[in-house]
Amino acid sequence: MKRIVSRFMKAAVPLIAVLFAGISATAYCAGGSPPDAGFQTAAAAAPVESNPPADQTFYFTIRRPQADWQPLTGSVKFRYYLRHTYGPESTLFILAGSGINQARDAVPEWGQGMEGYGKRLASAYGRRAVRNSIQHGLGALLHEDPRYFSSGQTGIWGRSLYAAGRVFVAQKDDGGIRPAYSRFIGAFGASYISRQWHPESYHTPEDYIASGAATIGFDMVRNVLYEFWPDIKKKLRF
Repeated sequence: MKRIVSRFMKAAVPLIAVLFAGISATAYCAGGSPPDAGFQTAAAAAPVESNPPADQTFYFTIRRPQADWQPLTGSVKFRYYLRHTYGPESTLFILAGSGINQARDAVPEWGQGMEGYGKRLASAYGRRAVRNSIQHGLGALLHEDPRYFSSGQTGIWGRSLYAAGRVFVAQKDDGGIRPAYSRFIGAFGASYISRQWHPESYHTPEDYIASGAATIGFDMVRNVLYEFWPDIKKKLRF
């Protein structure tokens, strides 16, 4: 148990720091103004909802699509999956993340130099492909909408809590919601599978749990960025 907590904290502390830094940085950019109507994420392949009604569920507001909202077709979902997995934005993120892991000497057994970086890059790309294939494939079978739906709220902390809370629910094609089964199965499934090409010392339940939890943490950070990105773009004027 101590080892689980130790590994989780090593993964979670940097994520929490990034999350709070991002929230603080966006306070100036957002200024509490409402997000653009019809907000679309950078990787979305079709328009998302605009100004939908809201239901209060625990601490988070669940946005439901309006009557004129249309679910994604199967072909659009497949293009969404390809872009999120193999597109330029995903590739740049993996390249940068592999560089950070190289600097941290993550998995020391892989060494340094170009050979070490190549192993970390291949591992990160493989993990992303496995995770997204599981999540998007299962999401398509469960008729889930993969897009991020902005809150339509004002205020930094309320919107941040909403964005973080969205990792626990999935929007269905009929406008309803359900627990985010595909996200968690994808995150922890990819954690287990990707550990099989790591050195033997990483094949432990503690590593599987900590790695999957870190993936969910990254999803929270990403959602906060999606939530405030329209305000940041407006402030920076690009």
